Amino acid sequence: MKHIRVTSLIVSLLALGYAIPAHANLSYTCDPNINTTVAGLCTQIQSILPPLYNNTFKSIANGNFAIYIQFGATGLGQSTTGFQNPVTYSTYATALGTSATASGNPIQTAAVSALGTYDSPAYSTGKVNLTSALGTALGLTGMFGTTSGGTACTTPGVGTCFNGIITVTNNTSLLYFRTGPAITSTQYDFYGVVEHETDEVLGTSSCISTTGAGNTLVNSCAGTNTPSAVDLFRYQSAGTLVLDSALSTTPGAYFSYNGGTTNGASGKYYNTVANGADYADFASPTPCQFQLNIQDAYGCPGQNANVDITNDGGPEINILNAVGYQLAATPASLSISATHSTPIFKGGPAVLTLTVTNTGGPTVGTATITDTIDSGFTNGSGPKSCTYASPTLTCTIPPGSSFTSMTFNIYGTETLSAGNWTNSPTLSDTSGSDTLTGATASDPITVSAAATLKNSSLLQVAAISGSTDVGSCASGWRTLTATVQLGNQTLTTLSNPYATMVGGAAGITLTNGNTLMAQIDPASIASTQVLPFYFKIKLANCNPFSLMFDVYGN
Repeated sequence: MKHIRVTSLIVSLLALGYAIPAHANLSYTCDPNINTTVAGLCTQIQSILPPLYNNTFKSIANGNFAIYIQFGATGLGQSTTGFQNPVTYSTYATALGTSATASGNPIQTAAVSALGTYDSPAYSTGKVNLTSALGTALGLTGMFGTTSGGTACTTPGVGTCFNGIITVTNNTSLLYFRTGPAITSTQYDFYGVVEHETDEVLGTSSCISTTGAGNTLVNSCAGTNTPSAVDLFRYQSAGTLVLDSALSTTPGAYFSYNGGTTNGASGKYYNTVANGADYADFASPTPCQFQLNIQDAYGCPGQNANVDITNDGGPEINILNAVGYQLAATPASLSISATHSTPIFKGGPAVLTLTVTNTGGPTVGTATITDTIDSGFTNGSGPKSCTYASPTLTCTIPPGSSFTSMTFNIYGTETLSAGNWTNSPTLSDTSGSDTLTGATASDPITVSAAATLKNSSLLQVAAISGSTDVGSCASGWRTLTATVQLGNQTLTTLSNPYATMVGGAAGITLTNGNTLMAQIDPASIASTQVLPFYFKIKLANCNPFSLMFDVYGN
C-alpha cells in the first residue's frame, strides 16, 4: 500500500468536528468519523502526535499549525494542502538565511550555502512553492490554507483554517492503532501513516507529480519549472543538482543539505519514476524492514509498529530542518561524580570535588546539587553558586547554562578521627526536561591519623601578601587570597604538608571576625624548595588580620 499526496483541491464538504480551540503549536482536528470509526481515537491522536513535532521543532512549538484528519476512501493515506503558496526564490532564500542566522543550526547554515552555490543559478529569477505551514515557520505572510471543505482561507493554523487535510484509509482492518494485540502481518501503523502525511503538509512534498499521462513525470506547481522547497535539495551526486527543468528517472537521487556531499536521509534514495508513489518519498528497500523510515513510499506491513520520526534515524527531521524549521534546543543530559584530595589526615585540609558533566544542550531548568557532608568536615566553603550550612551543601546551575563539564570544589578541614566515610551528592532538575543520566555519586573517603608536626622544617621566607579577590570595603566585606612562602630547610622532601592553627587544633582561626574560606597547600616540598601556601580569607568590614599556623606533614 502506498502513501499518495493529492495536489488537487478537495471539494467534498466535510463536517467539522472535535476541534481543538486556540491552536498553539501543532494540533489535529478530527472529523466526526474518526471517533465513530475507532472510539477514543481523536484523544489518542492528540496525545501521541503533536508532542513528536512540538518537542522536535522550535518553529512548530512557537507557532500555530493545524491539520484536519479524517477516514476516507483512499490508498493507505493521502494529504492535501489545498492551495499553492508560491513566493519568489529570493524571498525564500532570504527567509531561510534569516532562520539559519537566528538558530545557528549547522544543517540550515549549510542549506543556505548550497542554495547560493547550486540553486541560485537555476532558480533565482523564478518562484518556489511553499506549503502554508512552511511559510508560517519562516515568518512569511499572505499564506493560503484550506477549510475542511476545501475552501481557501487566509489564516492557516488558526481556527478552522487548516494547513492541510489528511485522509487515512477507512479500511481500518489494515491499520494498527498501538493498542490491544500486536501488529499483524497485514497491518500498517496508523500513526506512521499520519506522520508521513503530516511531514508532507509541513513541507517534504515535491512539485513533481508521478501520475502524469503515459506514466511521465510532470511539474504540477504553478509557473514554469517551479520547485517546491524540498526540490531545491535533491541531488544526483556531489555538486549535481536534480533540476525541475531536467527531470530524470535515473535512480540514485537523494536529499542533501550541503550540495550533495552528504546524504541527509540516512542513506535513503528518493523515488525517481512515474509509479504513482510520491517523487519526494524514499524508495523502499527490499525487504522493506531492512531500513524503515516514515517517508518511505510504501508501507511495511507487520514491521513498522511504533516507528516515528524521532526513532527512525531522523531523515524527516533533517529535511524539515533544512527547508526552514528550526529545531528545538536539545535538553541538557547531566550526570554527577565526586572525588576528593588525597591523602586526608585528621586535622588537615580536605578538598571535595563535585563534577557535573553535560552531553546535551543548555539546561532548561535549574539543576541542583545537594550534598550532606560528614560532620567531621568543618569550615567548608564552596564556589559562589553554592551555599554551605553544615552539614548540607547546595549548589545550583541556572537555566540556559551551556557547558560540557562544571566543577565545584569545597574546601574545609577534616576533624574526623582516623576512619572512613562516603560522600554521596545528588543531582536534581526543576524542569523535568533535562535528562539526568547519573543523579547520584558515591565517593569513599579514608581519613588517616594526624600527621607529624613539621613546623621546624619550614621557614617563612617572605611576608604574607594579599591580592584582592571580590567585594569592597564599601560593601562591608571583601575576600583576598593571602600567600605565604614557606621553604623546606631539611635534606628530605616533606610530603603532604598542611597548615593548621598554632597548637594543632583543627582549622585556622583569624582575628577581628575574619573567616578562612579555603586553603590550598602544596602536595610536597622538596629539600630547600620554597613554595606558596594559599589562604582565601573573607574580611569582615575590611578588618586587618593576623594569620598564625603550624605546618604538618609526613
